[in-house]
Amino acid sequence: MENGRTVPEYARQPLSAARLRDRDWARATAVALVSGLSGALFYAHTAGHIAGQPPWLVAGLVYAVLIGLTAAVIFRFVPRFGPFLYHTTATRIALASVAALVPDVAHRMTTSPFLNATLIVGGAFLLQALLRARRADTLVGALAYAPAPYRTAQAHARP
Repeated sequence: MENGRTVPEYARQPLSAARLRDRDWARATAVALVSGLSGALFYAHTAGHIAGQPPWLVAGLVYAVLIGLTAAVIFRFVPRFGPFLYHTTATRIALASVAALVPDVAHRMTTSPFLNATLIVGGAFLLQALLRARRADTLVGALAYAPAPYRTAQAHARP
């Protein structure tokens, strides 16, 4: 029992290399699936065929493969950028939803990669700032649930 809550036995054990690798692949798969959906939504109003397939299907597969591989590399070798990758994924699916509802927005975003990238990265920075501001407001209450070693270190710290 930690902090008044029961913690399962598997949660107390350090993660093995295999479990870390599995967790990284699960995260990368989730990001790839959401990115594939956003790619399909971006090109949902595009007419024609690419190699006999509709453009939304090809775009969704390309987004899923490329962004999924990038996510796997980031989660494995640079895990510190993982939260920002989540923010860009959330922004991308939000913009893709708007693009699916408004065909003119979809046309502008698919014909201007610079605009698309700027909106996605800018939205991710905005989302990150909003989450940090919210975290700063609730930090005092969150310290009550901090792990015992952190609380002990803070209690013995010199003022």
